[in-house]
Amino acid sequence: LDWSNLSRVEQIEKMDLYYSNNDAYEAARLLAYWNGTWNEDIRPIRTPVHRSVEFFVNKIAIGDPMVSAKNQALTDAVGQILDWSNFQIQKPMQIRNMAKYGGSFRKAISQEKKVRFQSIETKEVTSVKHDGMGNVVEIRIDTQVVENGRDMTRTEFWTVLDNLPYMAVWLHTNQTEVPIDRLG
Repeated sequence: LDWSNLSRVEQIEKMDLYYSNNDAYEAARLLAYWNGTWNEDIRPIRTPVHRSVEFFVNKIAIGDPMVSAKNQALTDAVGQILDWSNFQIQKPMQIRNMAKYGGSFRKAISQEKKVRFQSIETKEVTSVKHDGMGNVVEIRIDTQVVENGRDMTRTEFWTVLDNLPYMAVWLHTNQTEVPIDRLG
């Protein structure tokens, strides 16, 4: 298995398998137990990944986020955005994604007079580029959708070209990770 030859989606699928493969042979052990057969040779195979990831979920960022600013209106606005985003409920999943994949993706959405964060599945982010300070300067999101009964891919592409933001969205029948120049 050459990790560098796998696509980003394939790498994420492998990480998911490694995380969730915490009880290999557990079903066989339980079956032997319920049948009254003792077999000491059957022991579950456990990886350290699940325990490590869950440590971060249970120990990091516990409690309410603390927002502090000199301007109370700013503090209140950030608190309102976190409430509208259902941040306290979303936080464990986002920390789990950060621990499993090395990052978590959210985008700000404005609907009427509400601004909230929406989590983006890490698997859907097929390419991302950062500047020297770690800010995202280009991102591509490929989402599988059903449109009029047909399986489609919705591709969002966001970038900053010479300090000028650019965004495009395509709805197409191609698979994910099709080069942008082929989308039109």
